[in-house]
Amino acid sequence: MGKYRHSDRNRSNSVWFKTLDETGKVIRDYPQAACFAQIATKPSMAANGGYYSGYGMDRNTKTIHVYRNKSNMPYDVPEIKRWIADLNEMGFPCRFVGDEITSDEEKQKSFVKDTVKTSLRVAALKIIRHGNSAPVDPNKFYNFFVDLKDYKDKSHLFSTLSLIRMLSESYMDHVPERYFEMIDSDPSVDKFQALQTAHKQGSVSGGHAVTFEGNGTNISHSALMKRFEKTSADLWDGDLAINNSWRG
Repeated sequence: MGKYRHSDRNRSNSVWFKTLDETGKVIRDYPQAACFAQIATKPSMAANGGYYSGYGMDRNTKTIHVYRNKSNMPYDVPEIKRWIADLNEMGFPCRFVGDEITSDEEKQKSFVKDTVKTSLRVAALKIIRHGNSAPVDPNKFYNFFVDLKDYKDKSHLFSTLSLIRMLSESYMDHVPERYFEMIDSDPSVDKFQALQTAHKQGSVSGGHAVTFEGNGTNISHSALMKRFEKTSADLWDGDLAINNSWRG
């Protein structure tokens, strides 16, 4: 166990995520997916003119919700918040929601508590639930949200998803810790350069990470953002070129 990373916790190479529409309703859930390819890959045209099932992001998608079981997260909340805050500072908009999410069960209890007298609360809960079992409490997950409105470029969007993934993926979860250690040792260091260097100091593969050892020199922040601005790769049908974008 390092200063920040709990290497003794369960880890997984998989990702858990959902696509949400403008109301927050789940369009599709991708539990324990190998990667984000199912929403990153351009839909393959089927012989009948339709799309093969499972590939391509639904055009009604407004938000990508990444969720991670707490037992599979090697970082504690302060470090998660620090990582997400720095990603936002560097131009990768995303949100972290930890214990703040209230389960449907708790919402039901709060509603009954606020609107029904004490003697009737038990009966009221039974009525409001319509005899159904209480839903699984989502508080067992850490939750991350990426809003598509914040992005114009596909590689920019999926760079953010990859950077969130560094918090938890097996053998790549050392990246945030190395980044934190560099910032701790020299608070004046360029955070964006430290982020890239942390990726290049270990066994990080280019398939799941924004950059890696052998992916050229570090790129400047301004140069990367200009690349994101100039591309014509839209969020649905555009080509994905994360590693190329980050190559200095």
